[in-house]
Formats: sequence, C-alpha cells, structure tokens
Amino acid sequence: MNFHNFPLHPTLLENISAAGYQQATDIQLQVLPLALDGKDVSGLSRTGTGKTAAFLIPTLHRLTTLEKDRLALCLSPTRELAQQIQSEANRLAKNLEIPTVSIVGGMSSEDQVQALKEGARLITGTPGRIIDLFKEKMLDLSKVDVLVFDEADRMFDMGFVKDMQYILSKVNPQRQILLFSATMNFSVLNMIYEYGADPSEINVSRDQVTADKIEQVLYHVGDEEKPAALLGVCKKHCKENGSIIVFVNYKERVGWVAALLTKNGIPAQSLSSMLSQERRNKTIEGFKTGKFRALVATDVASRGLDVDDISLVVNYHLPEEAATYVHRIGRTARAGRDGIAVNICSSEDAYNQMRVEEFLGKKIPVQWFGDDELPKEVLYPSRHEQEDGDEMEQEGREGRPHRDRHRGRDREHGNRDRKGPRDSRDRHRSKDKPNRPEPVVAQEGAAQMEPKGKPEVREHRNEHRRPDRPHREPREARESRDSRHPRHRGDRPSRPVPADAASVNPAEMPSPITGNPVIYDMKTGRPKNRSEDEFRKTVREYESHLKSNEAKFSGKKKAAPAIIKKISSKVTALFGSRGK
Repeated sequence: MNFHNFPLHPTLLENISAAGYQQATDIQLQVLPLALDGKDVSGLSRTGTGKTAAFLIPTLHRLTTLEKDRLALCLSPTRELAQQIQSEANRLAKNLEIPTVSIVGGMSSEDQVQALKEGARLITGTPGRIIDLFKEKMLDLSKVDVLVFDEADRMFDMGFVKDMQYILSKVNPQRQILLFSATMNFSVLNMIYEYGADPSEINVSRDQVTADKIEQVLYHVGDEEKPAALLGVCKKHCKENGSIIVFVNYKERVGWVAALLTKNGIPAQSLSSMLSQERRNKTIEGFKTGKFRALVATDVASRGLDVDDISLVVNYHLPEEAATYVHRIGRTARAGRDGIAVNICSSEDAYNQMRVEEFLGKKIPVQWFGDDELPKEVLYPSRHEQEDGDEMEQEGREGRPHRDRHRGRDREHGNRDRKGPRDSRDRHRSKDKPNRPEPVVAQEGAAQMEPKGKPEVREHRNEHRRPDRPHREPREARESRDSRHPRHRGDRPSRPVPADAASVNPAEMPSPITGNPVIYDMKTGRPKNRSEDEFRKTVREYESHLKSNEAKFSGKKKAAPAIIKKISSKVTALFGSRGK
C-alpha cells in the first residue's frame, strides 16, 4: 500500500517520497492507522523492516496538529541510535517547521540546551541526559504528548528501568506511548500497563524471528584458530569491497581484532563504549562513507545501526543473550536485500550456541573450511599497533605529539620513555635546556679552547678534585689497610677491641642493651658470671632498697587524709567492719 492512502500532512508525504519510501511495510501498514488515531501501540517486528519510519511518520503528523510548544520524545538505549533517529527525522521533517535535537551524554550540553531554547519539538536521546536537563529545568517533560521507546527491551536490560519509570511519571498523563523492538519481553509491557497505558500489540514476526534473506552459517574451530578463521570467512563470504561488521563480546578485544584485520589487508576500525562520543560518531560516519571496509564493534552497534549494503556480519563471539543474536545479524539483509551472517564458534561459545539455537527454534547450518580457504600465514598485531595504526586516531593531531593512552603523556619517536632516542646520555636531559658542549680536542700547535665557566674535561675522575682537598684513598684500600667496617669511613675512630678477645667469655662481655646481667646456672641456681662476694653484695643492695621503700610507704599510711577516714567510717556504718 502507498503512503498516500493515509491521511498525512501534504508536506510530510512529499518528504516520505523524497526519502525513498515507496510502499509501506507490514509493520507500517498495521501501526499507522492506530497511531494516527492517537492510540498506544506496541510493535514487534524483525530488524530492517522499517520500524523507525513506523513511529516517526505518525509522530511528525501529530506535531503538525498540536500547538508549537508541545513536544515529542523518542528514547533509545544507545547514543548512536538516538542520533540516527534524529538524522532520519530531519529528512522527514523538512519544511514542516518542526526542529529536532538529539540529547545524549558524552557531549557538551550547551548546544543541546540552545536547541531547546530555540524551540526544538522532536527530541531524541538517552534517558540519563534527558533527566539531567529536566532537573536543571532546561526541559519541560509535562509538555510531551508523544513518548516513544525504541528498542524498549534493551533499555530494560541495560538498567534504564528507574529512568523509564521516572520519565513516565513526569510526562503528560494524556500522552501517547509507542513501543518498538525486534524482541519484546513481558516486563516492559507490564511497566507500561502500570502507568495507565493500554497499547495495541502488533507482532508481524510471530512465526519468524530473523529476516528471510539472511543466510546463517556456523564454523566450529579451536580457540587458537579464530584469527585465521576470521580472515578465511572474510575472504570466502564477502564480495569484493563489501562492508563487514564483526561483533565481539568484550570491549577489550575490539582494538586487537580491528588491528588484526588491518594488518592482513582489510582496513578496519573499532567501535565500543570505551571511545568518546566524538570518536564513535566519526567511526560510524567513516564506515557509512566507505572510508574502511570492516567495523569491529560490541553490542553498541547491534541496535538500530542502519548502514546500506552490509554484505557480511561475523560473530567472532556468540552473544551471551540469545535475543542479541537477532539484532546482530539484523545489520545485514535490510530493506529486502540479501546478506550473510557467519558465526565462528569455539569451545568458549558452546553454551551460547545452545541458547541461540533454542531461541531461534532451529539449528544453524554448519560448514567447514577447505584446504585453500584459510590463509597460510596470519600477521598478528602487536600491542601498540591496536591504536597506532588507526587513521581516525591521527585526525586532528597535526602539529601535536601523539598521546600515550596508557600513561597520558607525550610519546615521540615510538619510544616508551617519550624522551627522545634511547641513549643514556640523553635520557635525563631536559628538552628546554641546551645540550652540553662537546669537549674541544686540542689541535697540534694550538691552544685548547674550553667553554667559559665550565670545568675542564679530564679523563679520570680524580683529576677533577679540588686542589685544597686532600686526596682520599679508595674505600677498598682503606678497609684492607686498617680492617675497618665498610660503613665506617673517613678518620672516625673504630670501636675498641680487647687484645685477648678470643679468650674472653661472651657472658662477661657488656651488653649494649641490658648492661651486664647476672647469668644463672640452671642446675645449681648459682651465678655463672659473678663471684660469691659480688653476688652477696648485690643481694644486700637489693634488700636495703626494698626496706627503704617499705619505710617510705609505711610512713604515709599513718598520715592518711581526713576524707579517706570519713569515707571508711561511712562504709563501716553501712556494711559493717571487716572483722565482723
């Protein structure tokens, strides 16, 4: 059916034709009548079937019928999807006087706030930045009459539940809600029901999860054979100069896989949440314009990324969530085209394969490599080649030194110490100080010239000593001469040692800590290092010391304070005397 059969704004119909939409798809045919009547809709359809146009067309038409201060809000789980929705909305909203703005994180909010002040009516964005601007009173959610959740199940899985509930509680209670995704779970619908919505459920992919024209293939390989298998898959299944998307599960592996492809003749770039938003936008734009063939990405690119003529999707790792598999392979075979989805499965992907095939309801066809389909030699990238060979990394760096992302400082000449050539003489030399002057070699028959104010360069270090300071022997010579301990240098006197040190009993030697203690014999109990008279003298001194202390304390007992006597008398009156 043609879009002219629907009661749409004339300018909007012209924009639809200019955008290349000829016939409405199944999801669009079922959604447009309900959405144009202002009803809530929950649309479930395969990837690449036109879900974005299914909610943008009725949303723009309704904005043309409302007052100019009324808004429409489209929420998405990723920044890239929000910006892509805005790009598509700009094409459909041409000459409708409906300004659009994308409000996402990772970028400055000044331009976004300025666009809101200038009257932007169609807002696309992620929940976090939307809530931030609302709390800063830069955005009035009570004016939102149309609320769209694109990839609603993914927003629920990514932890946006609280944000979604917060936004639902702040928008106009009479708003229209549109939910769209390729996979939908009951939790999302249950949350919408709690806030008074009653969406009409439309499911055009009830019997088939994936697109008809996607050829799915699976290769069983060893863990160490995955790099060679990836290169073999790109050579076997991708047509010449065709675009490739490679999905990995771990963002730490994205750069290495991209460098692997680049080093083996397939220009590639990486895309993950570790990159800044500006870098991610440049990467997607470069992939769309054909600046490089392959895009290695995490699941950031699995939702809503619409790139024309992607001929091959490769799952370097099978996803842990079965529903994510549908979104990954949906990047190819869009708008009725053909596409191939290849899965490289090793032992670490065995359980993920079981979950995916159970979700699909069928087995993925298995193929094997021929002898001449794998590369004979694989060039593996080094650790620094993951980013140093990236052309996008070098953009905008003219005239500035390269930044080492691991240490945050400038790195020049490819050296990790970033201080120039690896030379012990230059390593600690500051760049802003002039180099030391080289010694002038005296020519025959001419006087030797040396820099003013600099000491004379001599061959031996002892030749450079001051003339008024006496010459000191080397430490080894001094120690061998007077048998001093190495730590006693100079002319300091050493500790006196008895002449008959070998015949002295260690027990009679004075201790640096306890002095000269008495050492008793364990059998007889007599002192071993004291004579009988010395021992008796020590005992008498100790007994006299005890007697003097006893007399001192006994005298104080008789002169007890009056307060003590008063307290003791009261205690006696209460409890009786001790004798009783």
